[in-house]
Amino acid sequence: MTTESHLPPAAEDYIQAVLKHVPPPLPERDRIAMELRSHLEERIAAGAPADDAVARMGAAEDVAREYLAEVDFTDATVLERTGAFILDVALGVMVLSPGWIGLWFLFTRMRDVESLMAIPVFPVAFFFSVVVLAVAILSIIYFPIMEAIYGHTLGKRLVGIYVTREGGEAVGWVPAILRRLPFLLEIFWIDALFALFTQRHQRAFDLVARTVVVKR
Repeated sequence: MTTESHLPPAAEDYIQAVLKHVPPPLPERDRIAMELRSHLEERIAAGAPADDAVARMGAAEDVAREYLAEVDFTDATVLERTGAFILDVALGVMVLSPGWIGLWFLFTRMRDVESLMAIPVFPVAFFFSVVVLAVAILSIIYFPIMEAIYGHTLGKRLVGIYVTREGGEAVGWVPAILRRLPFLLEIFWIDALFALFTQRHQRAFDLVARTVVVKR
């Protein structure tokens, strides 16, 4: 939901700076923007210069934390997190299946040396590189990019959960990347076991990144 505003650019920039710390999926996000816009409009209408009105609001990060402190977050369950991960994997398989089927069809035709020599090298190498790159993007890059920008992956969105900092702030790039390191280090299952025993169902690297998965 958006409303027309005649605030000066400095005031609008301040509102966006506050919203930068608010998770995109948070239902209260629009309300926070409306309240900030209302406060600034009142102060500017009373005669305060835009810069002074913004300065008196306080640091953007602190204001965001004040709003988020009033939100009653509910932690996602292990079952919800597992379901979201399975959905993400299933979506990845659907996207990549044409490439894997193509490779399987290609290699099943390599019955002897002559058939292998008859295959054009550059098209096959290009096709194989595209498939491998797609796997890398979906399995490694996909998660932190989606979580840092949108707060959730497609699987999490379908389940109705998203990632925040422990205080409710938007997850940001560094924590989003940090919580994905177990996939690179091949210790995902050890990392995931922590969710069964931690109070907020956090994985080990959730604890390190100080992130938590909550219900929408």
